[in-house]
Amino acid sequence: MDLQYEVTRKRKEFGVHPKFGESKVVHFDQENDISVCNDFVEIPQKTREFDCIPQYSSHAVNTEAFIQESVGVHHVEGGWPENINQPQDKQRFLRKIEADSGFSRVCCDLVKTLKQVVDSNLTIDLYKPYFDGPQDDFSTDPPSVDTIFLVRDPSGANRKVCKIAWHPENTQKFAVAYASTKFESNIAGDVPLPSYIWDMKNSISYDAELLPESPLMCCAFNPKRPDELVGGCYNGVVAFWDTRAGKRPREQSQIQNSHHDPVFDVAYIQSRSGNEFCSVSTDGQMLWWDARRLSEPIDSFKLVDPADNVVHGATCLEYRLDAGGTKYLVGTETGLVFNVERKAKKAEESQKSIKAIFGKKSKHFGPVRSVKRNYATVKGFLTAGDWGCRMWTEETKTSNFGTGYGDNRANNAIWSPSRFGVFFVGKENGYLDIWDYMLTQDKPSWSQKILDDGISTLTMDTSGRRLAIGDESGTTAILKLSNSLTTPGLTEKADVQQMFEREGIREKTLNQSIKTKLAAAGNIEKRERAARNAREELEKRNEKIANRFVEKKVEIEEKYMRILQKNLSQMTSLERPGADKKGSAVDVKGNEPTEKQAEVSEEESKPVENSNEETVEPELTEEKHALPVASDQPAEKEMTEEEKPIISKESIISKHEVQKEKDSTVDPTGEALVESEV
Repeated sequence: MDLQYEVTRKRKEFGVHPKFGESKVVHFDQENDISVCNDFVEIPQKTREFDCIPQYSSHAVNTEAFIQESVGVHHVEGGWPENINQPQDKQRFLRKIEADSGFSRVCCDLVKTLKQVVDSNLTIDLYKPYFDGPQDDFSTDPPSVDTIFLVRDPSGANRKVCKIAWHPENTQKFAVAYASTKFESNIAGDVPLPSYIWDMKNSISYDAELLPESPLMCCAFNPKRPDELVGGCYNGVVAFWDTRAGKRPREQSQIQNSHHDPVFDVAYIQSRSGNEFCSVSTDGQMLWWDARRLSEPIDSFKLVDPADNVVHGATCLEYRLDAGGTKYLVGTETGLVFNVERKAKKAEESQKSIKAIFGKKSKHFGPVRSVKRNYATVKGFLTAGDWGCRMWTEETKTSNFGTGYGDNRANNAIWSPSRFGVFFVGKENGYLDIWDYMLTQDKPSWSQKILDDGISTLTMDTSGRRLAIGDESGTTAILKLSNSLTTPGLTEKADVQQMFEREGIREKTLNQSIKTKLAAAGNIEKRERAARNAREELEKRNEKIANRFVEKKVEIEEKYMRILQKNLSQMTSLERPGADKKGSAVDVKGNEPTEKQAEVSEEESKPVENSNEETVEPELTEEKHALPVASDQPAEKEMTEEEKPIISKESIISKHEVQKEKDSTVDPTGEALVESEV
């Protein structure tokens, strides 16, 4: 069988054309020849190392920094000819231009051009959603955080970042208040004073400097005039800056009319002029100021608990215009939250009152570090203190729910303005916890160590996409949040509102149940206390009766002996009718009677009918009738004269105790009554 295999290939793939011809035969094989081995030398084994990775050299090149500076130009008026300087010349020139025949034609041409531009702008709305399609859902995406800006204290003293305030218009700028909270350092004057305004476009140098007379503890921008800001200092003074005027305060309060402790928070409030703000301090005062006149406060209020008249120092302040221009939430260093209302009047003194005090039954075990209202429902707010966070509603004075206690202290907490169920918690160990209550409520959805030292403050911008954090060593970082932490769900706002409402109703029900149980327990305790008091009163009366009996025991025994002798004499006279009544009587004890006793026995030996006329104490009436009287029947067993008085005396005492128990009764109301005494 013949097998063939055909290979087809292009000519250009063969290479150079071979040339075949005759040549000499060459043998490559060689026979073994021992003599040739002597020409070679044996080389011992060697080890050589070689690396196939190419070597590179690293070089760093840093270009010179380009520092930008903002320089303002004050433009008064321009565009006039050189020979026109006086106001009358300007008016004459304007009339000349308006009288020109081409002025109206130029104005008409300009109006046509302007109308065309305006019409083109109104043709389409760039921000209107014209296509109703499915929106992007980022709820299932894992949360993530990126650091986009990081600066440290320029002074090099590693001061604490006490407060961060975002610029109301420029989202790239923010102010940082640096201060040292150590009393010894501030007294010695070793701590630098400046605080700074930073621009995220320039991380090498600060944008502006604020130089107070005392370390700056807090600051806040004016929402109506962004170039103005106020701050509170460590010595209790408040100051007002205009960034266009320089680094020194434009106005500051007098120390005798200011706070007596460091100012921990300030906030601009609603006013006609837009210059009024409020400040709080640990001296227990809330002061209202006018930035145009800081010589003295325009109003003041002391945080005094009406129940015990104790002054509580303030550590944080929350003021939101959408919650009401007259409502203030103030966190205190005792773990309580005060809801203060101030109604300002033009011609009269403002009305200030404490509407509610939250946390008396379930407060923080330490100062309230921050208090923030929720953006979905302003009646719900979040507090951070001790080792966790708690959530409250204005209808109930106890905490509804919270994060529970952790291993590290919670220094600050803040809600997200875009995601209504998300809040951020800064810990003392530098960790940042992100809680998403739409996802889980028992643990944070994201937790990571952001800074080396403890996080001291948190501030969120109005868009909810950037979070500013500061630590104890002067480091400030700006974090960019992922879409899952900034884009809300379709029903998230309604869900958060229902959550706060549901928890508030549950807390009210629990409080009412506790009140009912306490009231029932109080009634039972009251009845037990009344019965106990009745028993004690009865015991006291019985003890009083017994003591009275013991005191009169000798007198009772003497009376008993006289009655006993009298009865014995009567019995003797009845048993011996033939005996001489005037005979000598025998003493009870068997002794011979004396003359005086004989006379007494003669008097007592009168008939029994006259025995009712004898003087006997009323207390012994029953005992007297209980004694044996004269009887015609003889006694079953005759007792000796010494046994009779002894047995009868014991019987008298036992009868007295039985009668005392019978006479002591208790009425249905529980009051002890004693009807008779012996």
